[in-house]
Amino acid sequence: MSRKKKRVKEEVKEVGQPMEITAGVCPICPGESITTMIYKMQDGATKETTHWYHCVCGVIWLMDEQKKAVDTYGKDYVAKLLKDKEKYKDNAIYPARVYAPIIEECTYGRKMLDVGFCSPYLMMEMAARGWVAYGIDVCAEENTPRIIKNDYETFNFPEVEKYDLIWMGNVLENFTDPLMTLHKTADLLQPNGLLYISTADTSFVYHNGSSGFTHWDRSNYILWSQIKLKTVLESLGFDVILQRKNHDKRFTENQTMHLIAQKKYY
Repeated sequence: MSRKKKRVKEEVKEVGQPMEITAGVCPICPGESITTMIYKMQDGATKETTHWYHCVCGVIWLMDEQKKAVDTYGKDYVAKLLKDKEKYKDNAIYPARVYAPIIEECTYGRKMLDVGFCSPYLMMEMAARGWVAYGIDVCAEENTPRIIKNDYETFNFPEVEKYDLIWMGNVLENFTDPLMTLHKTADLLQPNGLLYISTADTSFVYHNGSSGFTHWDRSNYILWSQIKLKTVLESLGFDVILQRKNHDKRFTENQTMHLIAQKKYY
């Protein structure tokens, strides 16, 4: 979905400096929900500045050009994560230990797809539980029978390809057209298939202040509020059977929300 903007003669003061901005139309809300509320954030390490719109629905989205996943999550990124391999591995598989029992109560199927998996540890953990685990990642090293080296948003899956579980661990915020991608995900699931999502939760901006929020990253595009994401999933024919806020560092990312949604099949 393209980012719709129009020029307005307006100035806001951020960090003590006036700046001319454009009004932004929320990429998630229908119609002309226009906002001029912005955040101007600076990365402490790189000193890179980013600008973000904030809609009344709770969705926050990037005003600037988004950094491509292949430029962010390549070999150097993975190597950095694996400096403390055991800690990262424990973080990566912890969601499966917590949520797989709930998911397995809801389906007899055991075919799953890990979207934007980055590392194989979660797939390995699910395979140990009896799942047939597949993965797709634009930064994967190569194509294999179980791994697709491609962009989930644009890859054309065979029509017969269906999954019992699609796992989206900290990737929804990177999609440039998340509404289309969630439609696609619903089509890829079996009639009673499940979707797991962990993604940045904008309510932590209110809890911790904008400077304490940890997801101002140019590889992200749209950051969701829990209420808005639940509403969108329900409009796509899902029952949200679990949703919770997470600030626990046992998971790969904190200041996130976790949702499990199941397609309505009756």
